[in-house]
Amino acid sequence: MDNDLLQRLLRTDCDLTRPIPPGAVFGTLGSEEDLRAAEGLAEMAYPPVSTRHEGCEFDPATRELRARVWGKAYLAEDGVYLAPTWNISEDRMLLTLEVDQLDCMGQEISVERLMEGMPKALAGLELDPQPLAEALEQARRTGSYVFVALLRGLFPEPGIDGHLDLLLREEQRVGTLREDGSMDYRERGGLHFVSPGDPLAELHPPLPGTPGFDIFGETVTPREPKEAKVRIGKNVVAAPGPEGVTVFSAAAKGVFHFRNNTLEVSELLEINGDVDLGTGNIRAQHGGVHVKGAVRSGCTVEAQGDVIVDGLIEEADITAGGLVVSGGVLMNGRNRIRAEGNVAAKFFQNAIVEAGGDVVAQLEISHCQITAGGDVTVLGPRGMIRGGHVVSGGNIVAQTLGNEARSATIVEIRPSNSEEKELIEQRGGLTEELERMDAALGDEDAIATLMAAPEEDRRILAELIKARGKLQGEVRALDVRILEQRQVLRERLAALHVRALRRVFSGVEVIIMGKRLSVTTDLEAARFRRDLDTRTIVME
Repeated sequence: MDNDLLQRLLRTDCDLTRPIPPGAVFGTLGSEEDLRAAEGLAEMAYPPVSTRHEGCEFDPATRELRARVWGKAYLAEDGVYLAPTWNISEDRMLLTLEVDQLDCMGQEISVERLMEGMPKALAGLELDPQPLAEALEQARRTGSYVFVALLRGLFPEPGIDGHLDLLLREEQRVGTLREDGSMDYRERGGLHFVSPGDPLAELHPPLPGTPGFDIFGETVTPREPKEAKVRIGKNVVAAPGPEGVTVFSAAAKGVFHFRNNTLEVSELLEINGDVDLGTGNIRAQHGGVHVKGAVRSGCTVEAQGDVIVDGLIEEADITAGGLVVSGGVLMNGRNRIRAEGNVAAKFFQNAIVEAGGDVVAQLEISHCQITAGGDVTVLGPRGMIRGGHVVSGGNIVAQTLGNEARSATIVEIRPSNSEEKELIEQRGGLTEELERMDAALGDEDAIATLMAAPEEDRRILAELIKARGKLQGEVRALDVRILEQRQVLRERLAALHVRALRRVFSGVEVIIMGKRLSVTTDLEAARFRRDLDTRTIVME
C-alpha cells in the first residue's frame, strides 16, 4: 500500500522516514469516523494496526501507537506496522542493523542507544561496538542510512556427492562412418570395445561435509551428500578399491554401454565377412553381433544386444535388443530394422526402421518409413530427409527437408509417455473389476443393500462394499496421476520442434501431435513447433 497514506492516517510530529526508538509514541490514530471519511483508507478495519507484526502496540484509550523495537513505520493492507531495523536472516546466519544519524524525533542516535534497544532475542550475544560506531559516522557523513553487518555465522562446508568416473581408453572406441560407407573404428565416440578384465568405471562414495554454526552458536549441519546410483548389468563385475571406491570391470568381450544408470557389456558374435547365403541367417541368443562385412539381400540378423555392421544392410531384416550401427541401409521398402536403442547409419534408402531411441543419419533419409522414440537427425553437410514418413518422439532436425522433385515428405512429432500408458492400463483393469462388483451389488445404495440383506450375508456384503470403495479410491488416484503425466507430456511437447537448418521445399508436410501444416512455398532455414495456447503449428 502507498506509504504516503501513513501521514494522512496518523497525527504525528515525527519524521516517519527515520528510525523510531523503542518506547517512543510515534503517532495517534484518528477516530473510526475519521478513517471512514479518508480517501483510500475507508476499507481498512479499525483500528488499522497490523496484527501480523509485533513492532508496535496500540492503546485503545488514547489511540496512541508506541514502538516496541527500533524500527521504521509502514502501512500495509491490514494497517500500520513497524519493521525492525535490527534484522536476523531467516537462516540465522547474519545479523544486520539499519543505522541512521537521527531518530524520528530528530534526536542523535548513538551506539549506546542502539545497544540499549537491542531486541531481547539477541540478549547474551557479544557484539563489537566498533562497526556500529563506524556505520553511524558514515551515516552522519553521507546524510543517509547505512546497513551494517554485526554478526556472521559460519556456513557449513557441503559434502561431495558420490560420482562415477568412466575409465575407457581411446583405443577402445568403436569407430565412425567413413565417406565410402564403411566404418572407421578408431574415430567414433559413444561405443567402446572391451575385453575381460578391462576396467570400466570407478564409483566414488560420498564425502561428508563440515558443520558450521549460526550467530547464536548453534550447529548448522551440512546437506547430506548423495550416493551415486549405479546398477550392474550383464557382464560387469564389481570389486572393492582403495578409500571406499568400487571398481567395475568387464567380464566378457563385447561393447560397453552406460545407459539408464546401468553398466553393461553386450557380448558380440563376430562374423568375419558378409552375412549371406554362405553364412545363413544369424540369430544370437545372447549378446550382440558384429558383422565385419555387409548383410546381403534376403538375410536376417537377430540379437539380444547390439548389431554392428561395418558395411551395408541390403534388403535384410535386422532385430536388436540394443542399438544398430551400419555403414548404410539400402532397402526395397519391405524389409525392416527393429531396435530397442538407437539406429545409426551413413544413409537410409527405402527403409522401414523402428527404433526405441534416436535415428541418426549422416547423408540422407530417403523415401523411408521411420518411427523413433527419440530424435531423428541428419546433420551431415548435405543432410536431407526426402520422401516417405518420419515419425519422432523427440525433435526432427536436418539440413534440408524435401527435395527439388517435390517428393511427398511427411515429418511428424508424436511424443508418447510410457508411464501414462501403464497408468491407463492399470485403470482399465481396476475399472473392469469395479464393473464386476457393481453387477454383484446392483444399482441400489450400498447401505440400503447391506441392510436389506439376510443376516448371514451381511458380513460378506460389507467386505465387498469395502473392497469396492477401496477400488474406487484407487481409480480416483490413478486419474490424478494420469492428469499429471499428461501435463508432463504437454510441457515436453512445448519444447519439441521440426527444424531445417538450410531449406524446406514445398511438398513437405509437418505434423505435430495431430496438427498439420503443409509447406506450399520453398523456405529458407525454418523451425516448426506446436503452440500450446493456439493449438496450431507455428513457423519461426
